[in-house]
Amino acid sequence: MLDFVFKEKYWSYEDRLKTFKSWPLKNGTKCTPEEMAASGFYFVGNKKEPDLVRCYYCLRELDGWEPTDVPHEEHARKPCPFIELGKTHSEVTVIEGLVLESERRILLLKNKFQSDEDDFLQTAAQLRKEMMDLIENNPNRRSSRARKKKT
Repeated sequence: MLDFVFKEKYWSYEDRLKTFKSWPLKNGTKCTPEEMAASGFYFVGNKKEPDLVRCYYCLRELDGWEPTDVPHEEHARKPCPFIELGKTHSEVTVIEGLVLESERRILLLKNKFQSDEDDFLQTAAQLRKEMMDLIENNPNRRSSRARKKKT
């Protein structure tokens, strides 16, 4: 078990499993908390999305689970390094765990960069609009960009 190497929250199957206390689908379904945690998911649901889960490894979020859904199959519809590895959590070697963790951190950085870039572009657009409004409403503004001729 690699839990002694990785102290990150939700790295371990056990930590992910603990998050499913309010999971709406339990016994008699294929979406048991055990299957969800084994597929890399932890529970992040709320009142609006009561069955929302997130993968620790690829950060993908899924909701709208049906009792007949197979978590591993649903997860495998899009790329995930953990699912692609094809091993259970307890079978992952230290090297494989380090690779999974590095891929996860790269994804976290990419997401953070994208979020920061989006915020920057939104702020820049707002500031540009405010600057243009100031220029348009300036009483000393010349109506033309043409220079006055010197006489």
